[in-house]
Amino acid sequence: MAEHDPLDRELRALAAEAEQHISDPMDASRVRRLGAQRRRRRFTAIVAMSVAAVALSGGVVFSSIIDQTQEQPSPAQPPGVTVTPTPTVSPTPTPTPSPTPTPTPTKIAKPENSPGPTVDPPTTNTPPPSQDPPRTVSQENLLLPSDIPTGTDDQQVITTGPAEGRSVAQSSVCLTDGLDELDAKEILSRNFRISVPDEPSSTAEPGNELQGQPSIYTQVLQFSSDNKASDALETYRGWIDDCRAALESRGYTVLGNQNGTWYPVDLEPEGASGGFAELTYRAPGQSEDNGWWEAIGLTQRDDRLMITISLTVGQDKNVAYEQYPTDPDLVAVHEQYRLIAAAAERLGD
Repeated sequence: MAEHDPLDRELRALAAEAEQHISDPMDASRVRRLGAQRRRRRFTAIVAMSVAAVALSGGVVFSSIIDQTQEQPSPAQPPGVTVTPTPTVSPTPTPTPSPTPTPTPTKIAKPENSPGPTVDPPTTNTPPPSQDPPRTVSQENLLLPSDIPTGTDDQQVITTGPAEGRSVAQSSVCLTDGLDELDAKEILSRNFRISVPDEPSSTAEPGNELQGQPSIYTQVLQFSSDNKASDALETYRGWIDDCRAALESRGYTVLGNQNGTWYPVDLEPEGASGGFAELTYRAPGQSEDNGWWEAIGLTQRDDRLMITISLTVGQDKNVAYEQYPTDPDLVAVHEQYRLIAAAAERLGD
């Protein structure tokens, strides 16, 4: 039977090729016995190692190894080939730490049938709502020659140039620093002179300081708001209240009893208010026979203010300081009543 054994034939063939190394090859039956002995020794070693592991870890793994060994026999190998099984060694199990609970993220409930994220509509270049442009003043807001009262019918009102008479910053003797403190956005000015045709010297007595000079000064001021205009009016009134002391400090002689008295004026246009005060004084070096009557009118309408200054030089001034005198035929009404009424109308244009 040996000659028909495939393993025997293979061994003898190998021996024939390597006679110099193998003098007497083993027969097949002996090879099988040696393989069986090696498998038994390896199995015994595996069992011994498992027992030691059970002793260390509390006997958890031993029964599992025996069951696996019994349930999973080594696969059949082809004749003549010895396969050494790899021993399975279970290491000492490491205690597993208790897992840290993972916080559950809070879910935000979405409304049912949500259409998804909102997308802003495309931006269109929509122009802002139209706004009224800032108010400005023009020549139409200034007084006209027809607004200036005259003492007689034969007198004429002439518009004078800006270089004639007092400057805008010194249009009143009460101004020391001009009009800058009023903080106006715009200031326009127009002045007037009263004369009789072909009689240039008839506007004043010989030596009268007003001869050939304006006797009416007007300025219209535009402000950024109604409150700004009101503040400017009160500031100017403060200058009038302080004017007597300022004049005396400059060597003027203050005359009369009406100095600084404020005379309000009734006005028809809505949002308009006004009044005036008059100062009587004699300039340094002026003849004691003459004096100045300087009346300062202030008219406000919304965010605009008009200043009207009227001058008279002479020995006396016969006018009524009441807006509605008991007998207007006996005495003329003060010129500022008409100037302020006209100013209230022009400021609304």
